[in-house]
Amino acid sequence: DQRDADILVSAAAGSGKTAVLVERIIQKITDEAHPLDVDKLLVVTFTKAAAGEMRERIARALELKVQEHPENAHYIRQLSLIHKAQITTIHSFCMELIRDYFYVIGMDPGMSPGDEGQLSLLREQVLDEILEEAYGKREDGFIKLIESYSPGKKDDVISQYIWKLYLNARSHVQPEKWLDEARRNISVKTLEEFREAPFVKIILTDAKNIIESAGRMIREAKELALQEGGPYFYLKTLDQDSEIIENMTEAEGISDLCNQFMNMKKPRLSGRKKKTDQIIPELQEQCKELRNRAYKLIGDIQASYFYQEEKELFRELRVLREPLEALIDLTERFLERYSQRKSDENLMDFDDMEHFALQLLIDHFDEDGQPVPSQIAREKAESYEEIYIDEYQDSNFIQDAILRSVSKEFSG
Repeated sequence: DQRDADILVSAAAGSGKTAVLVERIIQKITDEAHPLDVDKLLVVTFTKAAAGEMRERIARALELKVQEHPENAHYIRQLSLIHKAQITTIHSFCMELIRDYFYVIGMDPGMSPGDEGQLSLLREQVLDEILEEAYGKREDGFIKLIESYSPGKKDDVISQYIWKLYLNARSHVQPEKWLDEARRNISVKTLEEFREAPFVKIILTDAKNIIESAGRMIREAKELALQEGGPYFYLKTLDQDSEIIENMTEAEGISDLCNQFMNMKKPRLSGRKKKTDQIIPELQEQCKELRNRAYKLIGDIQASYFYQEEKELFRELRVLREPLEALIDLTERFLERYSQRKSDENLMDFDDMEHFALQLLIDHFDEDGQPVPSQIAREKAESYEEIYIDEYQDSNFIQDAILRSVSKEFSG
């Protein structure tokens, strides 16, 4: 029922999120005070099958409304409009935009989506060319990259790393800028720069969130221990667990958190005090399971980020800087050449569709790096009263930017 605001619905699979979305759409187009036409809504789903199912659900709901109110001309009109309503996948939306405005960005009208076989062959050819050229130049960074990350005599794994980094970059609005920032992030020269690096701040935020989750599990375990029939004899150890986690959440900076992890010792659970205690086995097992899950979370982030002291992590980064910079260089070359080869063949992939669409929707970036909507974006925004996204968790940065570009909030 919430109106006039951005809304995120987060719930488990099968709990009825799509049903809620459909009901909201029905409410909007059948509102007695301010009824909307269904083609004034943009509904984006993850697959064509999901888009078809969504359209059918809305059509069925409208048919019921027409049966209940056969005299209502608005309901009848919605049934006729449902077939041209914008219920679509993000890539279908992008393609429609490209077909309508290809000339604005100087695209060849003959450019079409390539099939995976064509694109895969082209991709492998470009990767092979780039690696062959790098072997010919034998630059220090590239040699260190091969020696550090390519086991045996094959360099397939390097090709995979280039492709993964390319995909990460292309999921952002400005992939070249993102790669450049990645290079700057690893080019820290002092311990102070390391502590202030953006990726370190992200790691700290991520770690604190996970540690807080572990803390909630320990508190839940304590509640179980305090229940009648609960394993009360675990309380002393659980209090020690809470203290360890509280100290971690209060840690200031990566140095402090590294020390906390390096010095952490998991307390042993106390045994039962009296054989006559009426302990419920299920409560005892649940308590132990929660504690194990909490320490599993802590152990995972320790293995990922805090497995040694801060100075050693910084030293590792300095060692890794050259091979990682070489990987970024290779990815930049691949990005440029693969785009050119696709253009030469008049082919595009899903990533291209998204970037071409965004080119049409963003006029330029202002001094703060914020996108300024194009005239096309403003016109599109006038067409939609609300935008709905099913399976939002599967969208990336650029898909989000595309949909925000045609929202009234962005273009108003």
